[in-house]
Amino acid sequence: MKKTYDFHWIGCTVKDIAQYLGIVMWMGIINLPKMKMFWARDKPFYSMPAFAMTMSRRKFEALGKYFHWFNRRALHKDNTDKLVLIRPVMEYIQAKCKTLYVSQKNLSLDEGMLKWKGRLSIKLYNPQKTNKWRSPKNCTVEAVIVVALFVSLGGVPLRFYETVSDTRASNAATESFIHKRRVKKQGRYELEEQHLQRPKAVGDYIAYMGGVDHFDQMINYYTFARRSRRWTKKTTLYLLQVVLLNSYVLYQKYRPDRRSKCLTFRQYHEEIATAILHFDLAMWPDSGSRIAHAPDILVEQRFDKPPPRPSPPAGGYGVVAGPAAAAPPTDTARPAAHARLGSKPDHPHRLLPTGTIVGGGVRVIHKHEKLGGVRQQRMCRVCSKNGYRRDTVYQCSYCKVALCQVTGECFVKYHNLQQYWTPRRSGDGRRARVPGRN
Repeated sequence: MKKTYDFHWIGCTVKDIAQYLGIVMWMGIINLPKMKMFWARDKPFYSMPAFAMTMSRRKFEALGKYFHWFNRRALHKDNTDKLVLIRPVMEYIQAKCKTLYVSQKNLSLDEGMLKWKGRLSIKLYNPQKTNKWRSPKNCTVEAVIVVALFVSLGGVPLRFYETVSDTRASNAATESFIHKRRVKKQGRYELEEQHLQRPKAVGDYIAYMGGVDHFDQMINYYTFARRSRRWTKKTTLYLLQVVLLNSYVLYQKYRPDRRSKCLTFRQYHEEIATAILHFDLAMWPDSGSRIAHAPDILVEQRFDKPPPRPSPPAGGYGVVAGPAAAAPPTDTARPAAHARLGSKPDHPHRLLPTGTIVGGGVRVIHKHEKLGGVRQQRMCRVCSKNGYRRDTVYQCSYCKVALCQVTGECFVKYHNLQQYWTPRRSGDGRRARVPGRN
């Protein structure tokens, strides 16, 4: 049985976010199949004591769950921007790149791909690629030329070429070049040189192509964009990898001591990840260029507005046959810890005993029955409230709520206890296991 967790939002600081990103970057170098293996106490060969000393695994998972860049309560129902959830971080990175570096003459324009198999309207399918399902990202890499036209950008002339067919040549300018090949003469291989002519566009393309391919190769060496159910989180970590590689290229080009040996990309990655992991606010002053938090909009205008609560049936809860029974609690009367679980409201008659007559002369009869239709399994309501995932093929015939039939315990709890879930303990988001309480 797989155990699931629901996390409170307990608040965090800038240092917590920096340490979270530092751990994520280190996971790109020390790659393990499962994230929880980094905190494994029973397997010391896998565990990373530095991660455990920085933050607990539950806190790391909670920060990862709420890791986002856009306020969903500010997403308008008429929104047409498919990248609006990551638009703030994209614009922030683009603005920073423009202020830190000015590109030179030879550029390579191509798309970088991020592997994604989940549901996403902007993903592409290419059966000729190793990763067939990808999310496209446009990239520009210096020192490679790929498009066939002459433009002027900011007063600086830039020359672009593209891959052309024999019927679409860019111009007739040619150049001489030396073609070297190995030939076998008298049982021995020798290097033979030939002086040939070719279009100048072909020579430029061969000399400057492959920049984006090299970029993808470097990105995949120590990737930390781990598998995720949210494309926004994985794309953000991919953009962070892009920033890390760009900074390494600038380090190679503008490092102060040109006589010293340049760090490898792995060593540079380790230095940056360690600096972020041991975050010190005194050494990392606030630049003031933070991403603004979008204000909330009206519920009626939101894209993901919550569904309206069901109104009580006509005639109220009806007349109780036999001993008087208390009216069942409404969804608004639940404790705050239970309301944070985000589940749909319970059936208003779940606590009424079998045989009770409600409005319209309907008799309440709670009994087990098998689920019908195409969907043969659903998650048990009582088990899900307590942090477990247990699928069942049974439900209450009257409440239409999935409940386990293994022992019948969940069925009894749901129809007899006002609080059938285990309350949470404030603070770290863990559930309190109180003996004798349901």
